[in-house]
Amino acid sequence: MLSQHSVFLVSIFLKGFFALLECLTGATLFFVSTEQFQKWGDYLVQNELVADPQDFIANQVHHFVHGTAMGGKRFAGFYLFAHGFVKILIVLGLLSEKRWAFPMGLSALGLFVIYQLTRFAITHAIGLVIISGFDGFVMLMIYREWRVQAGV
Repeated sequence: MLSQHSVFLVSIFLKGFFALLECLTGATLFFVSTEQFQKWGDYLVQNELVADPQDFIANQVHHFVHGTAMGGKRFAGFYLFAHGFVKILIVLGLLSEKRWAFPMGLSALGLFVIYQLTRFAITHAIGLVIISGFDGFVMLMIYREWRVQAGV
């Protein structure tokens, strides 16, 4: 069984990996044309949708690509890049055991969760609930590790 610290490290590394993907996706949204973005998205899911038109994940990807492309591509790019960048800074601070990173991580992730769940109420994009759930788990791990670091 993994120790609490090991679970903390794994969750932080995963958060960092996904943050890097967010930064790359955000930059891509900024620099790739709407048409090219749609083509890439369609290419990714076309075989799955032909095989199973009800495929949940393929439909979510298709909806995201075409919904983002219709309006707000720049906002989505900025949001993903900024969101990922903030998380990378927090991950680096947590892995370096910087005292400021614990409350900053809890605060930033808490604000992201509030925003994501608010967006979910509008868009009903299930991915936002999944991301929020993972963020909540990481917040719990940060809190527990912070207590250990503080000797509480």
